[in-house]
Amino acid sequence: PTAASNDPHTKVAFILGFLITLTTLMLMFFVLRIYARLSIIGYFGIEDWLVAGAVLGILVETIDGCVSTKYGAGYHIQDFKPEWTVPYAKTSFISGAVFPICVAFPKLSLCITYLRIFPSKGNRIFCYTAMIYLVCWLISITLVTLFACSPIAASWNPTTPHASCITSRKFYLASGALNSLSDFLVFLWPARALWKIQLPIKQRLGLITVFASGCIVCVTAVIRLIYLEKVFTAPDFAYNGAIIWATTSVELNIGLICSCLHAVKPLLSAWFPRSFGSSRN
Repeated sequence: PTAASNDPHTKVAFILGFLITLTTLMLMFFVLRIYARLSIIGYFGIEDWLVAGAVLGILVETIDGCVSTKYGAGYHIQDFKPEWTVPYAKTSFISGAVFPICVAFPKLSLCITYLRIFPSKGNRIFCYTAMIYLVCWLISITLVTLFACSPIAASWNPTTPHASCITSRKFYLASGALNSLSDFLVFLWPARALWKIQLPIKQRLGLITVFASGCIVCVTAVIRLIYLEKVFTAPDFAYNGAIIWATTSVELNIGLICSCLHAVKPLLSAWFPRSFGSSRN
């Protein structure tokens, strides 16, 4: 590698821009959800607590991502200081440990919501199966992430003696693929049922948009997988990893926003009655 420059070109602003902007937007929708649930609907259930848990996880991810820029995230390899190695790896470890909660909780919340909205037997089978899948994925991925190395400290300290670790590349690609599968299934599941509802086409399209807007999350998750492969194979890991922080922020924050849209539908109905119907409906 070439010598470090005094004024290195970095992607720090790129990372911080995504993290701060999207997290702020997500918090706005979360506040709207809480307002709609308590003030308009008068109900706060387990699905809302799941979303609240995901919000806390995303805040941890966002703070962790911001801290990572102090320890080399977004820097070229020639500008990456040796003393950054351990703290940078710690931020990656924290991100990997919290990520499963951030993506699983909103989808579990949606499944519980589907059970309330769609009473059919087929929907119940799908929702319970999806929830079992998500819980199993959440527990297994979290445990493997936490205990990927023995001793655990080897996950962030490459000089730990007598350490053994699993192959991170294969694990993260496999877990990401399984997560993407659940994205497509959960976010797109209600589209068919909503299309059959006896409402004007504009209102049906509005409802489908609310539930199927998770397509953004699905596409982002696939893009994240593609770039994750590049990060594992390219030497300029910290610089190339900037896109991972960005796509992770999109996936987590937009995913949570999508899980809030149906809950803020009473507000959407009041603001856009032609597209979403009356708030009473």
